[in-house]
Amino acid sequence: MQDLVKQLAQARQTLTHAKEQKQALLAAFMESDEMVQAAQAATLAEMAERVARGDLDTAALLEFEDSGNKKLHPAVSIAMVKEYDYQEPDVINWAIEHNIAFLLKVNRPAVKKFVDDPTLPVTVTEVASTRIKTDLSEYLPEDNDD
Repeated sequence: MQDLVKQLAQARQTLTHAKEQKQALLAAFMESDEMVQAAQAATLAEMAERVARGDLDTAALLEFEDSGNKKLHPAVSIAMVKEYDYQEPDVINWAIEHNIAFLLKVNRPAVKKFVDDPTLPVTVTEVASTRIKTDLSEYLPEDNDD
């Protein structure tokens, strides 16, 4: 887990620097080779960050599934979030039966208020969701001043 957090920290640092370089060059070098290179570097850094995030998400969810531990690392934890699955026509019919006019156009926050009613045709499941600190700079190697 520590290595994956370090990889994501480095990918985010590279992404931040690439975006900063891209912004700095944007005004003066809109059509220059430097701008094209910076844009390409930013695109590659974004892809690397997505891959590193995906790897860390996958590893965290697998570790949670195996251990049940939600606090996996100082920078990585698991939160349980509810997902609501329903068909709008079913909810609209339910709203008509229960004289709840504001649900006639299905409004997700409003549906959540009535989710405890067993006649409401909504399936609620809790799923694990990875939470990763935004600032991972403390996990970067000491000698990396990029």
